[in-house]
Amino acid sequence: MALYTKYKELLFNKNKEGVRELFENADTTELIELIVPRIKHNHAVKILSDILKSFPTTENAQANRRKVVEAVLTAIKNADISNSDANALINRIVEDFPKYSKIQLVRLVDYCLNSIRVNDDNFFSWKDILPDILQILQEEKYINHRGTEVSGTEYKSQMISSICNQPWEIEILTPLATMFTTIRMEQNDHGTVIRAICSKIDEVKHHELPPLVHQLLRLSDKQDGRLVIGTLQKYFTNIYARAPDEVQDAMNIDDIGQISLKEIQDTESTVLYHIHQSALLNHSSMKDFMRHLKSITNAPELVLKPFSMSVLLLVSEIYEDQVFDIITQAITRKMQDDEKRNNSAWLQQVLPDNCDLMDVMDQIINNSTKDRHLVIKGLVDLAFVLMESKSKENEENLLHEIGIRIIEKLVRKRHEIGPTVIQNLTNKIVASGTSVSQYVECLSYMCRKSTLIVLDSQGWISTLLEQLLLIPGVAATQVLHATLPLMRVSTTIRDSLVLILRKALYRKGVDIRQMAVTGFLQFLSHLKIGSLNLSQSSSSTNVSSTSGSIFTQATVENNSEHNTRPNSRNNSAFCHEILGILKRCFYHEYRVRQHLYKGLYNSVSSNPELAEYVIDMLLANLKNYYEFDENIKPPLKFHDCSNINGAEAFIEEPIGDLVFALQQIYCNVAFKDTPVIDELSLHLESICRRMAHTELEHLNIDDQIDVMDNVPKAQQKVLSLQLMATTLEALIAFRINSWSIEHQSTVSSINSLFKVYNELCQFSKRVTKSKKGDGKKKKDNNATDTTINKKSRKTLKLPSTIIDIKTACKMICLLYEPNVSFATKEQAAILKKRSEFHLYTFRVCISIFQNDKLLHNYEHNRHWEKYKISYLKIGELLYKYIVADLDRMRGFDEEVALFGLECFKELCDLVCTTFNAKLPQFLCGIGQSSPTEGLSTQLNAFVSSMQHLIDDYYEEEVDADSAIKKIPLFIFEIISLLMQKTALHNTKMDKIFEWLKKLAKSEKVDASIAVIILQLITTVEERDAEYGKILDDMSVELCKRFGAIDNSKIGVKEVYNIFSVATMSQAHTIFNNSLKNKINNSAWVLGRLKAEHIFVSTAGISDESDRDQLKVKERSLCRQLSYTIQTLESLANAKICPGPNTDSTFKNLQQLYNVLKLLTKYFTSKSTAQNPAFQAVKFIQVVQLAGKPLKTTFYNLITYTEENQSSGRKADAHALRNKVLKETKIIPKVIYEIEQFNKEILTLGKKTGTSLDSYIKHSITRDFRIKQGELAEGLERLDITQMMTQNNTQAAQNRVRNRSLSESETTVTRESDDDTSPPAKKSKREEV
Repeated sequence: MALYTKYKELLFNKNKEGVRELFENADTTELIELIVPRIKHNHAVKILSDILKSFPTTENAQANRRKVVEAVLTAIKNADISNSDANALINRIVEDFPKYSKIQLVRLVDYCLNSIRVNDDNFFSWKDILPDILQILQEEKYINHRGTEVSGTEYKSQMISSICNQPWEIEILTPLATMFTTIRMEQNDHGTVIRAICSKIDEVKHHELPPLVHQLLRLSDKQDGRLVIGTLQKYFTNIYARAPDEVQDAMNIDDIGQISLKEIQDTESTVLYHIHQSALLNHSSMKDFMRHLKSITNAPELVLKPFSMSVLLLVSEIYEDQVFDIITQAITRKMQDDEKRNNSAWLQQVLPDNCDLMDVMDQIINNSTKDRHLVIKGLVDLAFVLMESKSKENEENLLHEIGIRIIEKLVRKRHEIGPTVIQNLTNKIVASGTSVSQYVECLSYMCRKSTLIVLDSQGWISTLLEQLLLIPGVAATQVLHATLPLMRVSTTIRDSLVLILRKALYRKGVDIRQMAVTGFLQFLSHLKIGSLNLSQSSSSTNVSSTSGSIFTQATVENNSEHNTRPNSRNNSAFCHEILGILKRCFYHEYRVRQHLYKGLYNSVSSNPELAEYVIDMLLANLKNYYEFDENIKPPLKFHDCSNINGAEAFIEEPIGDLVFALQQIYCNVAFKDTPVIDELSLHLESICRRMAHTELEHLNIDDQIDVMDNVPKAQQKVLSLQLMATTLEALIAFRINSWSIEHQSTVSSINSLFKVYNELCQFSKRVTKSKKGDGKKKKDNNATDTTINKKSRKTLKLPSTIIDIKTACKMICLLYEPNVSFATKEQAAILKKRSEFHLYTFRVCISIFQNDKLLHNYEHNRHWEKYKISYLKIGELLYKYIVADLDRMRGFDEEVALFGLECFKELCDLVCTTFNAKLPQFLCGIGQSSPTEGLSTQLNAFVSSMQHLIDDYYEEEVDADSAIKKIPLFIFEIISLLMQKTALHNTKMDKIFEWLKKLAKSEKVDASIAVIILQLITTVEERDAEYGKILDDMSVELCKRFGAIDNSKIGVKEVYNIFSVATMSQAHTIFNNSLKNKINNSAWVLGRLKAEHIFVSTAGISDESDRDQLKVKERSLCRQLSYTIQTLESLANAKICPGPNTDSTFKNLQQLYNVLKLLTKYFTSKSTAQNPAFQAVKFIQVVQLAGKPLKTTFYNLITYTEENQSSGRKADAHALRNKVLKETKIIPKVIYEIEQFNKEILTLGKKTGTSLDSYIKHSITRDFRIKQGELAEGLERLDITQMMTQNNTQAAQNRVRNRSLSESETTVTRESDDDTSPPAKKSKREEV
């Protein structure tokens, strides 16, 4: 107290010198007792400052000062003072550090380290003290630390390492991170600190994480950002996995103490905010993280994680191109991985399947609460980036599908993004030309499922509809289908669209007019109406035609009388006006009318009340070409349905489509008793009756008239023939569709119509055949005529069938079902006996299937849902009565059996290609297992049934020239379609594989079938077996059949008689293609291994299990390459003629050595002298096989190829030269890859100290090759005396040359270039 009293007196008298002397003479204990009790006082900083100023510079005084400082710091630890007061005291202490000796500073460092260890400082004073002390000590040249002299920099590193090695309490992680942000560290020290802090993050409570992350991001602003974000990814993955489900009972006792999902989401949102702020400050941590992700996109599941994706989407506005490039690459790689896994058993083991992309998207959307608008915006932008990816025409683009599904999920969960999505969709549709199906599908979903959201953006919808006149017709039609739901709820949009469609109908261009027709037909189909008779329609038509606005009546009626009239009445007037507009189509191109005819039936089916008016409209047009005189044949003016313009004839009226549309509508409403329908019935009956007796003479056509002449009149006759054929088909369809048991004469009418149609078909064949014969005859008669006819003669080809799938299904039912509801057994039996009608029905079905394959992608689902019953019924009947009962069908007619198989094959091809997702439903429909049992079970059962047909066929004797030899070919093509175009998961096809092997050993298999069998064997083995052992055995057998280039004796395990002269070359190609696929898969896996190696090399992110899994995959790759090398060696050793086969072999060799080179580089990068990583994964075996045996075989193949290329006539020398260059151009590339492989092997051996060069055969560079055979023959012909004379002469020349050289040692002469120029070096091999 006495010291404090004196101090106060001196301060009162402002005696600073007295204060200094007072404290300088005071004892250290007294000073401590002075300041410590008064830590809480407002003037504590003043007292401490005066005390610290009083110490002299002697070492003893500095030691005392340090003691005082330590006492003050100890007092602060648990003092009841504010943070600001504590910071003021600490800052005053720090001021004097530059005055301290290094000994005292070192002791203060020890004090701070101890405080960190015991964690007894509530204010974490050491976080402000240590950085300054370490910075001062870093400048020292040497420091004596624990008996060892180290430099200041080394001491600083040791202290950082010592801090990191201490067992920290979780509470001090954030202060530690704060402290380290103010310490300037070397790169290694920085990495040590980041790893140490990240290793403790798993123990941090979720509410303590955001401030720690903030400091960590500051700390990693220059480097190691990937480690921080990677650690956060693991943290949130684990904490989300432990969180209770939102749907669980809120009162569940087990959940007490658990973290709620909402709390985790809030924490994650705060962390993401800090990351975004860091990115805005342009910290390098984010760039480091993105570089890391870009380097591991070949392992997509490492990139496609919820937190990592959220981070990327969050900063997509800042790093747009880089972010979307990374995500797109990862998604693309993931889809390619999935596709490859489906087709390779080996890849199923190597490539993981633990990442569901849409599950990740779901998590991101669910976790993105209202405050994560930047993540949602990034997700929307990502979806549009994916939908912008290019794809080939009619080729499915999985990136588009993912983008669409993201938008769909977002629209369901986040309604506020609706206007943004509608705006983007509108802009993309307008700017993308015809490639708009992905955008339209999104728009269609929103219009169907989120109509109110779309209506909130009516401005953009109106803008889009206004652009229908400018965008391509195909795209505009898709937009119409998509926006249809809006027409039902918004009169504004509907009225606007009607105006636009009316304008489109008057625009030039078939596509835009067809779009307008489609739009109006959609209105007719989906606006339900009440009763509408023809008299009402006629009166309304007059008003409509004179009205200033096409939709004035409907609009006024809807607005002014909404409360007094039902909505169906409004729709009736509106639909009637549309029908009036569509009459304009009768003055447009025939393709526009044809489009109208094909669509009207669907509209009438939806609104049967329109049938009478539609029939009246179409019947009026039909009467323009109808012959009312019953004695005139044909009953239609086919000649008037076409016209001539200049030198070309063209169709004006598609009369067949008109008749087909009328019969469709009539069959749908025939039960009604109205004048219009009765009139149509009379006309159709008359046309059927007269067409059944129409002959070619009635069209002024016979075999003497050349209808194939290239003149307009002849072209017009051809068009008349084609229109007559389509009309006959329409009438046959009419008879089939209107058939009932009461109509006894229907079957005879069908027979008569079919007879006329068949005569047309026979005539077209006769005309084509006779013209070909005439051409040959003319050539023979005038052999000296050198005139070249540049225009090739066209063949008379009847148009594709007009019959639809529903009618075709009814025809198949009539022919093959035991009983049908519309005909008696006796009536059906008449047609069943006619094999020609069977063949015609199959041709119709095949034509329909082939046309369906041309559907656009966006039409597939709608088409299948509309006609799936017909497809399934046809498939069921064909399988049951043709395929499964083939013997009975062959007994009826072998040609019918063949066509039935072909028809079933085309149907399978259609389902596998166009409707691939519906294959389980199709197989179930034809009598296989239920889709719930899995596609593999269904396919196994189906192929088993096919096996019996093949086995039964080979058990009977078949003539060599018999047509039924095609039966096994069709069956194998069906099996091949189903097995090669479908993806099976985790399914073994052992029985099928053994059956195929058995057939491969048979001698009865034809060459065409043998090729399919070999393709199936390689496909099934690739899917079922990890390594191609059967492929290797067959390659050895094939090499034996061809003969080995090295003339070695080849032993085979099993004999495959499927190899013959006709099949060996094709088998060689098939095996090369299979090896190409295996090599590509190996390269694919190698790319993945590189990505995983980068990941496991990032300390702190991966663990030991990741390294073990990587080693397993490396071992598997080396084993796969060993099998591939051995198989390729067998193929390369076969004596096959130079050409495509050798070219494929050389390409495989080039690709294989390229993969081996890259694999060697990979092991070089991860191996050291202490740890040669390749030794534990059997890489040496790969080097042994590729370094000597395969390389020797390759050079033997070069020699063999060149020796067998010199044959040919001298006149063909130029062609032979081109052929040789083409067949050998790949050889230098193979040699280059081999040399690079050898180089990398030597580098690897040198780095690891392993002797690998003994496993490779070293190349010898040379510019010529000695032909050993010709050299031997020349030596035999050479006389021995001539050889002795030449030897003596050569010896004399050598002596003269040696003497000249010795004389020229002292004299150097310079001669002209012409005298001393060396001979030109030849770039190619010289042949001796």
